[in-house]
Amino acid sequence: QEIDETLLEDIGILITASSVCGAIASALGQPILLGYLIGGSVIGPGCLGLIQQFVQVETLAQLGATFLLFGLGCEFSVSNLVRVRRVAILGGILQILVVIGISCLAGTSIAGMSVSSSCFLGCVLAMSSTTMVVKGLMETNEINTAAGKITVGILVMQDICLAIMLAVMPVVSAGGSIERMFMIVLIKLLVMACIILVCRWIWPVCLRALQGSKSQDLFLLGVVTLCVVMTMMTEKVLNSAEVGAFLSGMLINTAPRDLSSKAVHLFEPVRDIFAALFFSSIGMLINPAFLVKQAIAVSILVVGVLIGKVLILTPLVIGLGSDVPGVNLE
Repeated sequence: QEIDETLLEDIGILITASSVCGAIASALGQPILLGYLIGGSVIGPGCLGLIQQFVQVETLAQLGATFLLFGLGCEFSVSNLVRVRRVAILGGILQILVVIGISCLAGTSIAGMSVSSSCFLGCVLAMSSTTMVVKGLMETNEINTAAGKITVGILVMQDICLAIMLAVMPVVSAGGSIERMFMIVLIKLLVMACIILVCRWIWPVCLRALQGSKSQDLFLLGVVTLCVVMTMMTEKVLNSAEVGAFLSGMLINTAPRDLSSKAVHLFEPVRDIFAALFFSSIGMLINPAFLVKQAIAVSILVVGVLIGKVLILTPLVIGLGSDVPGVNLE
């Protein structure tokens, strides 16, 4: 059986580019994440084109997003989500609705787009990259602050809403009724709730069994297995692997402190390596020539989204986050 040497070379190039550009970014006092993105862009098809099996590398790198959110869930307890539930649920939903509404209004009246296209664009603009934000919060050590907890709560709510959107899109495209869409969403949420309840009992039991093996390798392999199993289930039910990875990590967090701490300690190197691959693979999608050619349009869109989300989320967080411990609204 032949080894796919091309894929190994591509992974080696990607890791090397991530290491070099990440080190340069760190030396210049910039976020390492920026170095990963630039490294991926340099070796990607839009620049040097050194990656030959782009799809295979990108698929492997997707584990980085899964592992990053799983690691976050391991350190983010259910009580943290409960504390920010009002601002996360209401704030997250209202932010999505406001962005979609503004997009529909601007798209139909200014850009001459159809209502459906404007709504779709609004759905895209309303979402944020959970992995990007979480990595940024980790690098600045703000993940456990009140602002970090609120941010993670809103991001999780966005991911859940995205999963619901993906679930109803086939029904909408087929001209299904509102009742059918409601039933599909309800059934999926009920199935997911049952899975979580069952796994909340199973996960700690599995960790205790792995602890009894006295093997750190087996313990780490078991932790990765728990992450992948939950990810596969949520991918089937909610079309969202990210939500499953985060939930699986939170279930690990419900285990006794010594077991959850051991899981986090052993899993961190795996998480960081695959996270670097993931962000570099995102960089491979960046085409420098396109950015230069469409610099004005891209700049207007980026600045507009940034300013718009700040103006939308700031009053929502101030109005709904007053009961979160540690939040200073001044």
